[in-house]
Amino acid sequence: MDERLPLDEMVQQQENLRASGAAQLIRAWNALDIAWYTLDWNASEILKLHEALNNRNLNRRKLWDDHETMSWLFADACRHFHNFLAAASSLVEHSRNHRKRFYSEHSFGEEWQLKVAAELASAPTQRLVQGLRNYNLHRKLPIEDVSHTVHLDGKTGGQTEKAFFVLRRDSLLEWDGWDAIAKDYLLQSSAHIDVSSVINDYLELVRPFHQWRQQKEEQINSQAMQDLSHGSRVPPRAVRPVLRSASRR
Repeated sequence: MDERLPLDEMVQQQENLRASGAAQLIRAWNALDIAWYTLDWNASEILKLHEALNNRNLNRRKLWDDHETMSWLFADACRHFHNFLAAASSLVEHSRNHRKRFYSEHSFGEEWQLKVAAELASAPTQRLVQGLRNYNLHRKLPIEDVSHTVHLDGKTGGQTEKAFFVLRRDSLLEWDGWDAIAKDYLLQSSAHIDVSSVINDYLELVRPFHQWRQQKEEQINSQAMQDLSHGSRVPPRAVRPVLRSASRR
């Protein structure tokens, strides 16, 4: 005897599942995962370009004399940094909206806010990146140059070369849109700020928070995820991989 549900009942069951709170939460999780991936992927692409500048197997002088290749590297770094800054701002806003939507009346919502206030809201790197996003939007692309430095070791006589995409401190400070924390960060920075350092510092700041948020949400909603999995006969993404760097995938 065929015990399968009639087609119209199966469709209605799936629609009911899609409308459930657990299913809506999974879709919201997926959206935040994509927002994180967009940030991390663009960061990874800039860091790859930085590695290309410092590839010891390349003839650096030949590379620097190849104006077409250098122009391409510079333009691609500007493109990915533009997208990185936009993604950083989007992730902040999307995360805030997610908290308000699902946890405004849950104790986790307050715990979330307290953690943001303690670890992120006033962090100089966080404020710099948000300021750079506004600078990028309202003034111009912040990357202005590629710099090459040589450090001589007085003891060994050896030298260490480094090339990096540059944020020019003095040029940034001509803009009057910085908040006090970001401006103080710039005033204490060197004249040429390494873009790769800003990116790495930012990811090291925000990744632990999003790992914590992800794990806490899955703990809080574990029973709802199990119920949804049982009802739909299709396991949802209730346990997702902890956020990691795109460059390490």
